[in-house]
Amino acid sequence: MGFFDFLLKKSSKVGGTARWVADAYNAVRKSNPKLSHLEILKEVNAARCCGYRDSNIVDGLNDWLMDSDVINKGLFSYVYTIIQKESRLIELPSECKDAIVQELSKAGIEQDVMFYYVD
Repeated sequence: MGFFDFLLKKSSKVGGTARWVADAYNAVRKSNPKLSHLEILKEVNAARCCGYRDSNIVDGLNDWLMDSDVINKGLFSYVYTIIQKESRLIELPSECKDAIVQELSKAGIEQDVMFYYVD
């Protein structure tokens, strides 16, 4: 692991966001195991949006969640979208993508949850 990879995983922007999402998802899933993935994701999104003062970020996350054209509603895509909206970037470096996957995996997030596709 290079120094840049280490910084990405330990930074609050990438690693911290991925860990927060994984922890919130696991907590909601544990407290109400009958909820579907999308219902859990809506709960996580509501909790995440409570902390923002910037309505553009809140609107962007809510739009992503409700957009029927977005078929990948997995946690990887959600974390990626959070970081995009917070940093106002269109595309993130590939190292960010790798760090997100590694942090979600370390938190016990299954592949089908990480890369959940809506039919």
